[in-house]
Amino acid sequence: MTVAERVDFVPRAPERLEDLGLSAEFVIELLLRTLYVQGARSGQELSDTVRIPFVLLDDLLLSLQQRRLAEVLGTNGV
Repeated sequence: MTVAERVDFVPRAPERLEDLGLSAEFVIELLLRTLYVQGARSGQELSDTVRIPFVLLDDLLLSLQQRRLAEVLGTNGV
C-alpha cells in the first residue's frame, strides 16, 4: 500500500456493536462513567465523547433508562 493509498483510506463505519470488538457491558460501563464524570449529556454528546456512533448507543441508552440507571431530561427530534 502506497502512502497516497493510506491517506485516502477511510474505514467503514461499524454497523453493530460487535463490529467494535467491545461488549455491551463494557460500553454501558463506559457510558455510566462518562455521565458520572461529565454530568448530564445528550445522546449525541455521549456519542461524540466516547467516539461510538449514536445509532449503536441508542438501544443501550434506552436500556439504561428502563433500568433507571439514567434519566431522560428531554427529547429533541431531528
